[in-house]
Amino acid sequence: MDKAVSSVRPGPNDIVVFYYSGHGFNEVDEGYQFPYLDLRDKGFQHYGGPFTLNIESIYQKLKAKGGRLNLVLSDCCNRDPTSGALVSSEGASTRTSSIGWSKENCQALSCRKDPCPC
Repeated sequence: MDKAVSSVRPGPNDIVVFYYSGHGFNEVDEGYQFPYLDLRDKGFQHYGGPFTLNIESIYQKLKAKGGRLNLVLSDCCNRDPTSGALVSSEGASTRTSSIGWSKENCQALSCRKDPCPC
């Protein structure tokens, strides 16, 4: 995974999208807000160490490469693996975004000229 992230070479107007869907966990002592990717591929391997990469580290590495926009998404757990079973409520709930929709922001993200003629 680290090799793949390191090989990305975006231009100054490129949008970089990183998406991970799989197992993840959180090391509560590490202080990261976002999860570690659990990259083990063998049952005898212990989580952590060389078999993991934090999603914040991935974002920082991609951001340093100078692309226009970096989207780093993870669809995985962000929970201490040593804690007990999680009991959730009976159903999912949704909420509206406080950001709202802005056509100008979307155009600015995709425009390759400065200032944007859109």
